[in-house]
Amino acid sequence: MEGTGFAVQDLPFTPAPATPPRLLLGGGSDAVLDVAGRYADHVDLNGSSRRLPLGRVELLRRDVLRRLTTTVDDLVASAARVAESARVAGRPAGAVTFSVLASHVRFCDDAEVAAREEEMCRAAGAPGLALDDCPYVLAGSPERMAGLLTERARRIGISAIIVPDGEHVERLCAEVPPAVG
Repeated sequence: MEGTGFAVQDLPFTPAPATPPRLLLGGGSDAVLDVAGRYADHVDLNGSSRRLPLGRVELLRRDVLRRLTTTVDDLVASAARVAESARVAGRPAGAVTFSVLASHVRFCDDAEVAAREEEMCRAAGAPGLALDDCPYVLAGSPERMAGLLTERARRIGISAIIVPDGEHVERLCAEVPPAVG
């Protein structure tokens, strides 16, 4: 039908679903957090853009460093920004839930935590970095991890953690959640 055309007005593409799909966003920039507050149902809180600009060079390495330098207080501020954006958009309190990716999980005796965290920092090219308040790190015994998760849930408001595939997944699922109070 070359050279011909037509116009259609008010044509529905499909019937609207009975329940709209849930929207999950992930990010740490102010722009993404503001959009999430207006529209998302769930936000996976990424490293704070105030910590380290990612740029275009060594993107993956810089993302790891951004996460390792992000603190629980940074994510408290990110969650507050989302909540304020939701409030301004007229959404009810609690309309958006939060998760965090536990990208660095190391089971060990609690006395070994500092050594395991130093290994993580060296691997990321940031020796000497303190990780005791990093929301993306879970190191130590299951009881210690449960305590960290309980505190992060209270302070940040996370309702879920995301755990990448690895040898630690089964142990984390079996031993840590029952200890979370």
